[in-house]
Amino acid sequence: MFVGMVFGPPLTAILDTSWLSAINVLGYVGLCAMVLEGGLNTPLGHALPSLPLSICVAITGITFPICISLLYFNLFLHPSSTLLDSFAAGAALSSTSLGTTFAVIGGSGLAKGKLGAVLMTAAMADDVVGLVLLKVVVVLGQSDHSHSIGWIVARPIVASVGLIFISWILARWVLKPTIAKISGWMPEDRRHEFNFIVIVLTTTGYIAVASLAGTSVLLGAFISGIVLASISQSLPPSLPSFQSTFALLISPLLSTFLQPVFFASIGFAIPVRRMFEGRLVWRGLVYALLMMVAKMVTGVWVPIGEALDNSNTPAAISAAQPSPPQSPSPSPQSSSPSQTPEPPSSLLIPSTLLSLAMVARGEIGLLIAQLSRSASLLDEDLFLISVWAIVVCTIVGPVGV
Repeated sequence: MFVGMVFGPPLTAILDTSWLSAINVLGYVGLCAMVLEGGLNTPLGHALPSLPLSICVAITGITFPICISLLYFNLFLHPSSTLLDSFAAGAALSSTSLGTTFAVIGGSGLAKGKLGAVLMTAAMADDVVGLVLLKVVVVLGQSDHSHSIGWIVARPIVASVGLIFISWILARWVLKPTIAKISGWMPEDRRHEFNFIVIVLTTTGYIAVASLAGTSVLLGAFISGIVLASISQSLPPSLPSFQSTFALLISPLLSTFLQPVFFASIGFAIPVRRMFEGRLVWRGLVYALLMMVAKMVTGVWVPIGEALDNSNTPAAISAAQPSPPQSPSPSPQSSSPSQTPEPPSSLLIPSTLLSLAMVARGEIGLLIAQLSRSASLLDEDLFLISVWAIVVCTIVGPVGV
């Protein structure tokens, strides 16, 4: 990000416009590859059981930033701001950076557990909703298109649900048997190359369909990773999985080139020169603190989810019913660890990890803020205050994790 600020428009503007465009495209390719990797490494055994918890985390992470933004901008910071201005800022800060989240999950060892599945699903849901809000914000800023707002709002939602449903049918009845059979025919020394071709074709296909359908291409990349991960489970153990092929052939390029280019492209959009005016600094930092709290509230769902899980265990159900008078009281030694509810102190670290991992905003937040500014929904001061919050949250969240 710092390199992007130095070489891009914020400071020296050394790079020509054509170079900036090329780097932005490469950065977006890197982002899609990171999202694909996140889908490939999603622990499917935890993802579906934790879906209700993920939805609760995502809804909380969207509503709190928008509500707090409405209060902060309209009541305290900028009384002349319209509700639409505040909503645009809140929409930018309701997102959760997919690229940063996947990088943090991969680097912290959370990818294989239930917490990682909750994080990835909630971050994806936040960004899908954020992209829907982006379309809403832009349409609201263009009054001449207000008659079509219903379909513009509904289209990404319908396309997202349809893509997920069709993918489930396609993966189960078409892709799994076909790819497993063809992979078995491949010579042993060509199986990684075959997997690489399948990864490229599947991902580009999903990205193209998602774009044409009107939903996020990032959602297409993520669903592609999920589909490939489910196919890997049906392959014989002697065949290489898509995860191992990605780690062997794609991950080195992603980690050493595409991922740094992506974060540099974020630096291009940060207006450093005006950001350090005193009144913008303190307002931006206060807003950043509020937006950190707004996302960290999501951590309360960890103990709530654990309590609900424990209340549905056989031990909890039997404990809630009166026992026969003759039955002896169980001794502490006879209690099974799996039947003992988690003490609150043991949930502090996973709850804090979830809270901090949801804090990072990053690329989608900047995109929403930029387009809101272009649609004249945010003046320059409000835009810079929003950028302060996005940048601080994008740094503090991963460092905290």
